[in-house]
Amino acid sequence: MKKNGILRGYAKNFPPTAGFTLIETLLYSALFSMVIGFSIIIFYQVLSSESQNRARREVETEADFLMRKITWALSSAQSVSQPAVGATSSVLTLNKYGFSQNPLTFDAYSGTARLSRAAGTPVSLTNGSVTVSQLLFSHFPPSGSQTEAVRISISIVASTSENIRKASTTLQNTIYLP
Repeated sequence: MKKNGILRGYAKNFPPTAGFTLIETLLYSALFSMVIGFSIIIFYQVLSSESQNRARREVETEADFLMRKITWALSSAQSVSQPAVGATSSVLTLNKYGFSQNPLTFDAYSGTARLSRAAGTPVSLTNGSVTVSQLLFSHFPPSGSQTEAVRISISIVASTSENIRKASTTLQNTIYLP
């Protein structure tokens, strides 16, 4: 039965404790929104941390590979023609014993470490996700009982633009020539 647009007897079907008040609904909505907000923040932090770790691993892997490649070349070097003894240079040119593709030349060009064999076209030794910010070679003369040596200094930085804190590493090693 209807009276003045309101159903009569409708309120009798629902006891007064059978629903949520407006304040309860607002409170539950606010709590739900906070839980969702914190979940989104935590998810973003996990993704950001994973991205940073990936960049750090990439930098360390590339730096280690480059150092091992240069160390391999110097381990059986017959002579080093650049840099000259007592000098420092961003280019290393050497001849290996019994190697058919002499000379080997290491350099950095536009943030990429390169190797050329037998004065051929340089081949990139690093990938595009890192930038070689420093590649220096210092050639030391023999001293006392030690043979001549080459000190290698490599600095590599992640090239990704998404990281606010960039991953980077610097490696140094001194190789005494045979």
